[in-house]
Amino acid sequence: MKLTLTSAARITKRISVIFAPLLALSLVSAPAQAAPMYGQFRNIQTGGCLDSNLRGEVYTLSCNSTVLNQYWEVELTGTRAPDRYYQVKIKNAATNRYLSQFWYLPTNPFAVPNVRPTLATQPNSSGDQAVFDGVGAGWNNVSLRSTKGNRFEPLCVDTGRVGVAYAHACNGGTWQKWELIKRNR
Repeated sequence: MKLTLTSAARITKRISVIFAPLLALSLVSAPAQAAPMYGQFRNIQTGGCLDSNLRGEVYTLSCNSTVLNQYWEVELTGTRAPDRYYQVKIKNAATNRYLSQFWYLPTNPFAVPNVRPTLATQPNSSGDQAVFDGVGAGWNNVSLRSTKGNRFEPLCVDTGRVGVAYAHACNGGTWQKWELIKRNR
C-alpha cells in the first residue's frame, strides 16, 4: 500500500527542511557568555601569591596550591578600558569578597597622611572600586590597575616583599606584575 502526503503536510515538510538548518546555525553562532577565569595571582618579582581573609585584608604569602584564600575568580565585565584592556572584577574564592582599590579619606582632615591609597576586599562588587583593568599582553604578566572611582591617579596592586600587598600609583615595575596561574575549579 502506497502512502501519500497531503498538500499541507508537504508544505510543512518543505518549510522544516529549509528553516531547520537556519535555526541550527543561529543557535551555534549565538555568542556564549565567557566563563570566569580561576587561579592564583603570583607576583613576578617576589613569587608570592595574593591572599586575603574575611576581615578584608589583602597580602601575599608563599604560594600554596591547597590554600583556598589564594584563589581568585576573574570575571569579565564585558567592557574595556579606554586603552582597550579588559576590565574585570576579582573575587576571592574563600571569602567571596571582591578585590578593591581606593583612596582612603579619613574623617579627620588633619590626619597625617590625610589621603592614602588602600587595597582591601569588599563584600560586594557594586562600586567602581572593584573594577580593574588587566594591563598586559596576557594573564601571565599583567598589572591589576584601577582607574574608576579614584580621584587622583590610577592605582595598581603592588608588593614590596612576600607578606605585603598594597595599592600604589602605577609605575610599570615588576613589583606590580602578576601571573594568573590558571586552575580548574
